[in-house]
Amino acid sequence: RGCPFYCTFCVWGAQDNNSRIAQFNVETVKANLNYIAERVNHDLLMINDANFGLFYDRDLEIARHIKKLNQLSKWPVSIVVNWGQVRSDKSIAVADELKGITMLRQSSQSQDNSVLDAIKRDNVPDSQWRHVAEECQQDGIESFAEVIIMLPGETLESYLDGLRFFFSLGIDCITTNQCQLLEGSEMNTEKDREKYGLKTAWRLLEDAYGRYDDYVCLEAEEIVVETSTFPFEDNIRCRKLNWLIQMSWTLRRHNLILRLLQEQDISPVDFLLYVISQVDRAPNEVCELFKDFDTDARNELFPT
Repeated sequence: RGCPFYCTFCVWGAQDNNSRIAQFNVETVKANLNYIAERVNHDLLMINDANFGLFYDRDLEIARHIKKLNQLSKWPVSIVVNWGQVRSDKSIAVADELKGITMLRQSSQSQDNSVLDAIKRDNVPDSQWRHVAEECQQDGIESFAEVIIMLPGETLESYLDGLRFFFSLGIDCITTNQCQLLEGSEMNTEKDREKYGLKTAWRLLEDAYGRYDDYVCLEAEEIVVETSTFPFEDNIRCRKLNWLIQMSWTLRRHNLILRLLQEQDISPVDFLLYVISQVDRAPNEVCELFKDFDTDARNELFPT
């Protein structure tokens, strides 16, 4: 459907592509959804739209139709959708229609203004994020924040400050993605690589391999592992941190402990960093687990 924004790490709205927003007729969208609902054997619906909720009346009608299908045919059970960068009460209203089968997902990428300038991204103001978090909590809608690590100009401290901010809001799911250099993106140019000291490595995409008849297919991604402002070893330490955030907070295995710490004005980010720093004092099983994770994080990286 295109994208009206020009983030340098992305190709959805790349200026060279003359990107414009395209729309199918709403009745066509409904007919497609009906067709899938009658035939699907999978619970999940993924909507590959860069800014769902951007067109309020239209997207609200589509959301209501999806919820109707969920009630009548038990499909979809859950939805993955990219909400627009510009968050408003209207997009919250669209999300409210899908309450229980989706979450309000916001990809902020970074909370540092200099980083946002470098990647040409307009972001949701902090005050609006707080409003969204409060509305989600009141309406029982799960909230989801996404950031990208190793963006141009990001430092360890500015990245951690962003995580602390989302924890302070009580966001339900906080996920970090490694910066990936996509073909055709502005960031994937010699100019940006040199300007920001981007050092990269290749790794296999999870589950993106297989044999199809006699054809073997393997997919890999080129990711940023170091920049002029973010050393490689700090990146590896953040891999451990994000592993613990995923396990303890997002998957809710230790979230009560972390919430109790928050009541004592201790950020889960700082507590988990302390845990990582004290691993050598932990039982042998825990030490070995962290060593194995560190080894895996390094060994998945290849020069070509």
